[in-house]
Amino acid sequence: MKNLVYFFVFFLHISSFSASEIDIDNEYIIKLSKKLSLLTIKKGNSDVISGAEVLNHDLNIYLLKFNKTLKEDKIIQFINHIPNLIHYYKNTKLNTRSCPPDDPSYFQQWNSKFMGFEDVWCYDLKGVSPLGDTIVLGVIDNGCNCDNPDINPNLFVNRKEIPDNDLDDDNNDYVDDYRGFNAAIGKGDKHFVENHGTNVLSIAGAVGNNNNFISGAAPHIKMLMCTATDVSDLIKCYSYFIKMKKDYLSFNGKSGAYINVATLSQGLDNAMPDDYPDWCSMYDLCGEQGILCFGATTNNNEFIDEVGDLPGLCPSNYLVIVTNTDRSDTRAYSGYSKINVDIAASGELVPVIDLNNNVQLSSGTSLSTPQVAAGAAFLNQFCEKYNAVCKSNPVQSVLEMKNIILQGGKSKPELANEISSGKRFDVMGSFNLLLEYCGVISAKNDIIISSFNTHGILQYDLKLRQFGVYSVDIVNLLGKRVFSQSFNYNGQPILDQKIEVYGLQSGQYLVVLRVEDEAIAKKFILIN
Repeated sequence: MKNLVYFFVFFLHISSFSASEIDIDNEYIIKLSKKLSLLTIKKGNSDVISGAEVLNHDLNIYLLKFNKTLKEDKIIQFINHIPNLIHYYKNTKLNTRSCPPDDPSYFQQWNSKFMGFEDVWCYDLKGVSPLGDTIVLGVIDNGCNCDNPDINPNLFVNRKEIPDNDLDDDNNDYVDDYRGFNAAIGKGDKHFVENHGTNVLSIAGAVGNNNNFISGAAPHIKMLMCTATDVSDLIKCYSYFIKMKKDYLSFNGKSGAYINVATLSQGLDNAMPDDYPDWCSMYDLCGEQGILCFGATTNNNEFIDEVGDLPGLCPSNYLVIVTNTDRSDTRAYSGYSKINVDIAASGELVPVIDLNNNVQLSSGTSLSTPQVAAGAAFLNQFCEKYNAVCKSNPVQSVLEMKNIILQGGKSKPELANEISSGKRFDVMGSFNLLLEYCGVISAKNDIIISSFNTHGILQYDLKLRQFGVYSVDIVNLLGKRVFSQSFNYNGQPILDQKIEVYGLQSGQYLVVLRVEDEAIAKKFILIN
C-alpha cells in the first residue's frame, strides 16, 4: 500500500511543443535571477561547456551546450551549482504546425497547403462526428473508377442492402444501392467507368497518409457516389441523397446515410433557372433535410448573370457556388458573378487520380468545388453543439455551415469585384470559426490534479483553449520523462483522466500539459 502526498505549486512556461518531442542532446536553457557573463559561466569549465549563448538579456535566459561525452546526471549537477539559478530545461526541436501526408504525389498538392488542409489534418477524427455518426459526403458525377485503391476504401457502403440481388433490401425505394446509386440506369451501384468522376472523388476524398497516390481534402470521410448523365438523373441523385438522409434521421442511424454535404461538378453553360426549374428546387429540398450543396460554376470566362449558368444561378440559400483560382489566388478561366458566385478555391493545375490509376495534373471548377465541399464535410467531425443542431434543426445547421465556409475564407483583393464573398476558401479559417461557434474553448489551458488514491492513480482534468494535439507527461527533476500520453482535443470534455504512478520511485515530479508554445506544469511529491 502506498501513501501519496501531493502539492499544487507552480506553473512553468516552456517554449516548444509537439506530440513527439525531440530533445537536443546536451543542450539546456537556463534562467537566472541575476545577469551572469558568458565568460564567468565558461571560465575554468572548458571540459564541461562547449558553448554558451545569451538568448535574452532582459530576462537573463541563456543556452548552454555541454560536451557530448558528459552524462546527463553530471550536466544536471553542474547546472544546479550555477549561482542565482531559477530553472532549467532541455532545448527541444520545434515541429511544424502542419501534418503533411506521406503520399508520393503530395509534393504537387500546392492547393492543399494554400487552403489550410495540411493544418486541419492534424486534428482529423477519422470521419466520425462527436455524436458517433459516420459523416458522408454526397458526390454526383458521371461515373468513376470506383475500384481505385485510394478511392474505394472511402466509398460509403449501404450495409442494409445486399448487393446484386435485384431487391430493395432496405426498403428505401432504390434497388441494389449497396455502393451508391446509378441514376442513369435507374438501379444498382454499377457506376460508369469515367475519368471525370474519378478525378472528383480523388481530390475530395482519396485516402491520405497511406504512401499511395495523393491525399483527398477529407481523407477519412465516406463518399456516397451517385452517377448522373443528364438533368433527370441529377434530380434522381438529389432525391436519393434526401431519402438516405431522411432514413438516417428517422431510424436513428440504423438505416440511410448521415449526409450533411453534397457536391456537383457538372452543369449547363448558358442556361437559366426558368429553363430547368425542378433542378433548382432540389437545393431547397436538400436544405430542409440538412444537406448543404456545393456546385461548380462554368469553366468559361463569363459573367454568368448575363450568359446563364446552372447550377450557378439557382436561387437557393442552401447552395454554395464555387469558382476556380490559381497559385497567385487570381481567378483562373472560369465563371464569375458578384451576386451568384460565392467563393473561390484552388483548382488550377492540381494533381488528381485518373481513370487508369495514374496521378495527373488537371484544372477547373470541377476540382475547386469538391475540395470546398469536402472541407465542409470534414468540419462535421468537431463540435457536439453543431452536430446536435444538425439533428434538431437541419435547416439552421446548413445556414450555419454556409456562413462558416464563406466567412472563414481569405479575402483576396483580386476577387473583391468578381465573387460575392471576395474570398478564397480556407478550411483552417472556417475551422477557427467553428470553434468560436461551438463555445467549447476555455479561456486558458490548465491541468487540474483532482486526486491521488492509495493504488497509485493520479487523476486529472484538462481545460483547453483550442482544438488540437496535446500531451501530458510526468517528468522527474532530471528533466527525464517517465510517462507520456498524447491525445486530440475535439471539444469533448477531458475529465477524470488517470495515470498509474505507483511504479515510480519516491521523490518530486512534475505533471506537464504541453500545448503548442507552452507547457503548464504542476509539482507533486510521491511518497511510497
